[in-house]
Amino acid sequence: MILNNTKIYFAGYNLSGDSNSTDLQLGYEEKDDTTFGDTARSVACGMQAISGAVSGFWDAGTGGIDGNLWGKLNTASQVLSVSPVGTIGSSVYACKSMHMQYNFGGQIGDLLPFSAAFRGQGVASVKGTILEISQKTLTGNGTGRQLTDVDAGQYLYGGMHIVAVTGTNPTLDVIIQSDNAITFDTPTTRLTFTQASAVGAQWLTPVAGAIADDYWRASYTIGGTDTPTFTVLIWMAIQ
Repeated sequence: MILNNTKIYFAGYNLSGDSNSTDLQLGYEEKDDTTFGDTARSVACGMQAISGAVSGFWDAGTGGIDGNLWGKLNTASQVLSVSPVGTIGSSVYACKSMHMQYNFGGQIGDLLPFSAAFRGQGVASVKGTILEISQKTLTGNGTGRQLTDVDAGQYLYGGMHIVAVTGTNPTLDVIIQSDNAITFDTPTTRLTFTQASAVGAQWLTPVAGAIADDYWRASYTIGGTDTPTFTVLIWMAIQ
């Protein structure tokens, strides 16, 4: 595939339009457990180690790279979500992270580049599905899609980035619902985000299975006046 619409969301900012490279490494620490009698080195899988990087072109404008990355440097538990395809229904890889490094500089005559580095923070990464990635101006339900049920021993995860808000006294309430049919005749609320009124991000406490339903959607309620509008990325994951 050709990377031409990759989406990179960090906290309440969409880094995609300023970036041209990203690297998300999801691995595990390697622990040597070789013992007498082994004829070769043996290793065990330790704790998950997550690191991420993004680079592109520096921007000091309102809502630009400098204001957002500088303000989040050394700030814990920020949601980082990366989607190679970046469309509704496509895969997204997400983690809770800390912004560790912020670099910029170049030569005369060049476009000023930047780079940033992130590290995972105490929570395993998830691979999920994008439910919504667009502007929302009206209360409604997202498109239902058949994914999978949540087995016993698995968990349901949810995350949301809000990267732009307009209107007077805007409010956004988002839930993730499940059902056993695409018609959503009897939807059940499984995850509830805290009411939002400004840019930011949320990572919900995971919900334990078993959940037999395998159809899922996001539902949202918008309040306020002067055409309140929220630009969002909403995802869910089961693992």
